[in-house]
Amino acid sequence: MDITRTWSPVNLDEMQKNFNAIKACLDAGMAIKELVSANAYTFSPASGGPMQGMCPPFLSVETIEEGCELRRRGVTVPVLVKNYAKPENVTAYVKMLHRNYLALSLDNMEDFRAVAARVIPIFGGMLAVHLKIATGDAAGEFSCPDETSSIDDLVIVKSTLGLFCQGIYTELDADEAEAEKQRKVKILHSVADRLEAISGKAFSLRYVACK
Repeated sequence: MDITRTWSPVNLDEMQKNFNAIKACLDAGMAIKELVSANAYTFSPASGGPMQGMCPPFLSVETIEEGCELRRRGVTVPVLVKNYAKPENVTAYVKMLHRNYLALSLDNMEDFRAVAARVIPIFGGMLAVHLKIATGDAAGEFSCPDETSSIDDLVIVKSTLGLFCQGIYTELDADEAEAEKQRKVKILHSVADRLEAISGKAFSLRYVACK
């Protein structure tokens, strides 16, 4: 008996209705970025799979292995790896990101330096990264508890050769007050505006991730 798999029925019609309802609420220029699990959702937007109509222009996954699995299944849209798990072999990890055209989320200088130090020596090109901004007092993270906080670390990240700062985002908790969500969004835009003004380069993506 195979006890390694769990199956759950999915109503694609209802999922499509939910997706369309959310999409209809978006302002002009906004898009949906889905968090998916390669082990749970078997679909191939590139080849017209059953979930093609619900595939947004950007996907995110928790682990690099899931990102690689989506690439093996023919998914060609941009994919972000949300969880940098501090691998023992950072060089091999960066190679895997580059080989599979995966972007990486970074939220602190320690991880940033570990990744950045290997990009140019390995392939001399560009690796896409997304900066996760903590809008509270989170030690060690790219933390901006208020609009006047120092962003020196973020300026360094934005200007480092070999890294393409494709996106910047913050996380919202589903159960927090609406006023707190608005505060986080305001800080995110303030930080992004300042970084773009200093570097002269705009982020391709600004967004919030809901958890």
